[in-house]
Amino acid sequence: MTKFEFTDQNGRHRFAVEIPENWEEMTASQVQFVFRLFEDLANGKLTPLQLQIKVLYHFLGFKSVSADAARNSAIVENVTQMVKYLDFIFTGQDERSGIPQLSFGSVWNPLPTVRVKARTLTGPAALCQDLTFGEFRSAAMSLNDFFRTEDLGSLDECIASLYRPRAARPNRAGRRVKPILPVSFADEIREVSGIPPWQKNLIMMWFSACIGYLQSGTITLGGEEVDMKLLFAGDGDTGGPAATWNDLLVQIAKDGAMGDMDAVDDAPLMTVILHMWSNYKESKRHERALRKAQKH
Repeated sequence: MTKFEFTDQNGRHRFAVEIPENWEEMTASQVQFVFRLFEDLANGKLTPLQLQIKVLYHFLGFKSVSADAARNSAIVENVTQMVKYLDFIFTGQDERSGIPQLSFGSVWNPLPTVRVKARTLTGPAALCQDLTFGEFRSAAMSLNDFFRTEDLGSLDECIASLYRPRAARPNRAGRRVKPILPVSFADEIREVSGIPPWQKNLIMMWFSACIGYLQSGTITLGGEEVDMKLLFAGDGDTGGPAATWNDLLVQIAKDGAMGDMDAVDDAPLMTVILHMWSNYKESKRHERALRKAQKH
């Protein structure tokens, strides 16, 4: 947090205010507020500076900007200075529109549920750790299609895989949601198509960040540090992953340790990753043993 200290207009009382320095320090409601405003920016209703000022006042707890600002002239006089600390919100510009893009890349989920008509849909936990492999695979493939085709229907498929109707019993990953079933999935896709655009954008950016981290970061599973870069280095026969998540499903099912393809899809995502890590280490041990044997 960045802390600012001010003296009121009478010079009698000092007060301090704090604003977040990055997305990680923001609350879920603050992140949602920024994404709602960004929708206005994308539609030409706000400039980047106007968005930052509105965000600043929101962080400071101003309910009515004009009325609250009048009572906090010390803050108003320093708005230009304070807004500079919110530059982290943006990164670069869209090549076609020239609009600054949000820099959000956190793996904690600031939108744990969404409301669609009268129903609540439950989203994943941080870093997708309570998804089944099937939910994650379906969502990842749909998101890839969206980036390739820019078809909003593919984004809706992604969201429908991630945000599921509630269920009484938890699945194998521990989340109390209904499984993805072909018989009802088309209806669920149509249902989530009515989610506000700012929420779709937030879900898309959050899930993209999770995929990126799961392919390049380090996570702790079963008391071990798993270096995901090694799993996704694409090193072919030495333990690298298949080209797509669908190929990975077939690859794991072929070794039979986790059962057939349906069983792998039903397994927790983190269990599948731990299985991949075990296979990777075994492959590296085999390589070392082979090189050692070749020397003798």
